[in-house]
Amino acid sequence: MKSILQKTKRCILCGSVKDLECHHVMFGPYRSVSEKEGLKVWLCPLHHRGNRGVHMNRMADLTVKKWAEAKYVSAYGKERWMERFGKDYEGAETSGFRVLEGL
Repeated sequence: MKSILQKTKRCILCGSVKDLECHHVMFGPYRSVSEKEGLKVWLCPLHHRGNRGVHMNRMADLTVKKWAEAKYVSAYGKERWMERFGKDYEGAETSGFRVLEGL
C-alpha cells in the first residue's frame, strides 16, 4: 500500500497489527484521487467495518478525514487539497476518536 499518511502497518485508531485492512480515506468519486494521492491508511476490522469503524461511525470517518487533510495540507498546501477533494474537514467535530500519531 502506498500511503503519504502512514509508515507503519498498524491500525491508526487503536494500534492493532492483527488482520489489518487498507482504507481509502476519500470515497465515491474521490476514491481514485485518494488512491493516486496516497490517502490510504491501515485499519483493524473493528475500526474499518465495525460499529466503531469509519464505514459505520461518522465521528470515526471524520476523525480520519480531518487528520488526513492536515497531513496532506502540510505537505502540499490547502489549495491543492481543495482542488482535489473540494471539502474542508478542518473544523469537523470528531469527539471520541483520535488518530495515533507516529505510525
